[in-house]
Amino acid sequence: MLNNAKQPHMAVVPMLLLLSILSGCSIDRRPTTPEMPPPILSPEAPPEMPPSIPGPETTPQPSPPETKPQNRVPETPAPDARSKTALEISRQALLYLRKQQPDPAINLLERSINLNPHNGQTYFHMAQAWIMKGNQDQALEFNRMAEIQLSTDPEWRARIAAQRKIIEGMGL
Repeated sequence: MLNNAKQPHMAVVPMLLLLSILSGCSIDRRPTTPEMPPPILSPEAPPEMPPSIPGPETTPQPSPPETKPQNRVPETPAPDARSKTALEISRQALLYLRKQQPDPAINLLERSINLNPHNGQTYFHMAQAWIMKGNQDQALEFNRMAEIQLSTDPEWRARIAAQRKIIEGMGL
């Protein structure tokens, strides 16, 4: 009778082991000790993984090569940061234009264009600065650049056209 009682129990353990293998799970048979705190892992050391039993249909895969984090500073700011900086520089230039001081405005607007060459409003303001200096060729060139960049904006197209009339009238 004792022999029959052990047989069902003995069949359960291999069955559980077989189920864990087929499901891809592993059984951790390490005893737990509540007195020991969990190990502290350093940032460089990968965590230790418990051993697992590969299934019959899986083959061990090679581990990927170890990569070290690179602490490089980007050479140029992100596009958003460049655009924000260019906008701030253009705002400073507008203050000089309002004071009828085209030279410092031109210096700032050149910096703004270098940071964000796709802002048509900056070209428009640059044309305005060259109008103040009386340079028709430069004013016309920047007016054309503004027209290219702002061709889809009806409000700016009208402002650019009005500016062009002023520039064309400079030669008279």
